[in-house]
Amino acid sequence: METAIPIFDLECIAGTHRCLRLPTEGILIISDCHFGKATHFRKHNLPIPQAAAVSDFRVLYDLLLLWKPNICVFLGDLFHSTKNKEWQWLEESLAHFPSCKFILVQGNHDILDPEMYRQAGIELTPTRELSAGIVLSHEPIESAAFNICGHIHPGIALHGKARQRMRLPCYFKTEKRLYMPAFGGLTGHVDMGRIEKEGSAWCFTETDIFGPIEVKY
Repeated sequence: METAIPIFDLECIAGTHRCLRLPTEGILIISDCHFGKATHFRKHNLPIPQAAAVSDFRVLYDLLLLWKPNICVFLGDLFHSTKNKEWQWLEESLAHFPSCKFILVQGNHDILDPEMYRQAGIELTPTRELSAGIVLSHEPIESAAFNICGHIHPGIALHGKARQRMRLPCYFKTEKRLYMPAFGGLTGHVDMGRIEKEGSAWCFTETDIFGPIEVKY
C-alpha cells in the first residue's frame, strides 16, 4: 500500500514498506535499518528471535528486486553496532544488485571501519544533496534546502471517540523537513510531540497507510 507525499514538484511515494521512493529519479531512500541489532542483543543474552533479523533482510531484498532503483540511499544507522554475522548477510544481499549505487549517509550507529563499507560497495557521505533542492541527512539539520532525515523514528498517538488510543509509526512532514520512519523491525518510535509543534503525519500499519493527518501539540 502506497501514497504520495508532496515535496515541491518531486514525485515521492511512501508506503507500508517504511521507505520513500522517487520513481522519476530512480532513487530509493531507506532510514535506520539497524541491521545486526538482533545478533548484537542475542550476544548480550537478550532473547531476540533470529527470525526478526532475517525478516528485515528479506524485505530489503524484495524491495530492491521489485523497484530496481538506480540509487539506494540509506539515511544512517545501517548497521547497529560492531561486526557480526549479519554484516555478511548484508553484503550478500547488496551484491545481488550490481547496477544499483548504494550510498550511506553516515549515522551515529555507523561505527564500522570505512573500508568495510567500501568493500561492500557502499559509498559513505555525511549528507547528500538531490537536484530538487533537497538535502538528505541522518539527524535533522538546519538548511536552506528541504531536509529529509532519519534518526528520530517518528510516531504519533491516535485517539478514538471511545477513548481508544493507538501509537503508530509515521512519515512526519513539516514546512522544512520530512522525518523518515525506521526501516528496522526492532526499532520503536518516538512521539513527535517531543520534537515538533505541528506537522502532517502519514501513519501506517502492516497493510495500510493513511494521511495526511494534521497534528498540533
